[in-house]
Amino acid sequence: MDILTTVLLISLVSFTVTFIIIPVYIKKAKENGISGIDKYKVEKKEVAESGGITILTGYIIALFLFVYFFPQFYLETFVVATSILLITMIGLIDDFFDISWRTKSLLPIFAAPPLIVITAGVTSMYIPFIGLFDFGIIYTFLFIPLAITGAANAVNMVAGYNGLETGLGIIMVSTLAVIGYITGNTIVLILSLPFLFTLLAFFCYNRYPAKIFPGDSGTFLIGITIAAIVIIGNLELVGTILFIPYFFNLILFILAYIHRGHKNMKNEKFGKVNEDGYLRVPHKYFLPWFVASFSDKMTEQRATNILFATELVFAVICISLFL
Repeated sequence: MDILTTVLLISLVSFTVTFIIIPVYIKKAKENGISGIDKYKVEKKEVAESGGITILTGYIIALFLFVYFFPQFYLETFVVATSILLITMIGLIDDFFDISWRTKSLLPIFAAPPLIVITAGVTSMYIPFIGLFDFGIIYTFLFIPLAITGAANAVNMVAGYNGLETGLGIIMVSTLAVIGYITGNTIVLILSLPFLFTLLAFFCYNRYPAKIFPGDSGTFLIGITIAAIVIIGNLELVGTILFIPYFFNLILFILAYIHRGHKNMKNEKFGKVNEDGYLRVPHKYFLPWFVASFSDKMTEQRATNILFATELVFAVICISLFL
């Protein structure tokens, strides 16, 4: 079999495993109190939480299979597996113990060492209008930790609507997979395609109306996996473009902190819906709420689709760079 066929078959394994174990996990999670209330519904329903463990399970199986079928990439595969295991563990700690956001924002840095090791000796990065620029050891010991921590927190910070984090992750990983195929970047294709299929399986249960939430274990996992693929595949420019909506969300967060203060932000974790199912949000300083503020008749689904469409624009820009 050729490489693409093998990767597709392994990706189907990831999809199947994830799709099958999620209903089992949902049942067990609810039985053990690992659940929460869906805030953006008129009828408040109980939804299983911390679903990132199911994403991890499906993807880690694919990585193990890749070690067998593509031994030439065993080091990259091992590094990604180690990083996602670490980040999922960190996410689960926060899911169960509700760590403060200041502490939580720094924890993903502990998943960075494997990627620091594998990028040792790589110090250059492509910068638009400048070309390849050598950052020296700053690339390894500053850029990599910041990229890992930033990506994990960026995905976590936009969480809120059913399917939002997973759907945005699907668009971003699809972009990386397409670019990997177009450019013949085998390691990018190997790492991104099975993760895409795993997220698709999870999205089947996480989309509106959600039956499971990813939790911090899932959002951290999505962010760090995308960052790892970008770093290992030398696609920093692509990663930067794909994360533009997340950068905008960070700017909104900073403005909220300045204008509203820490105390108010701490108490404003969720918006509401009125009796007709239309969103009512506390302010505009959060990307999902910013979109919701466009209309008095904005539903959760419509706001989510607008954010998907926005991310698709940046995905198309990225792919066009390689055509």
